[in-house]
Amino acid sequence: MFLKKPSYKRFEYLPRYYDPAKEERERGGRRIKFERNTRRGSHRPFIIIVIMFILAFILYSIFR
Repeated sequence: MFLKKPSYKRFEYLPRYYDPAKEERERGGRRIKFERNTRRGSHRPFIIIVIMFILAFILYSIFR
């Protein structure tokens, strides 16, 4: 009597239409991005080692 009656949440569905050509383009784009990221990641350890070497050299020359 004093409780609020529960109401169901409205289900708002926006239909999406399947387009095979668009799906193939998106899948190809994801594949290309993944390949680019792996190539970028392979050079990162080399850059970090070079930066650490330069930093160590600067600190060594300052505190020598």
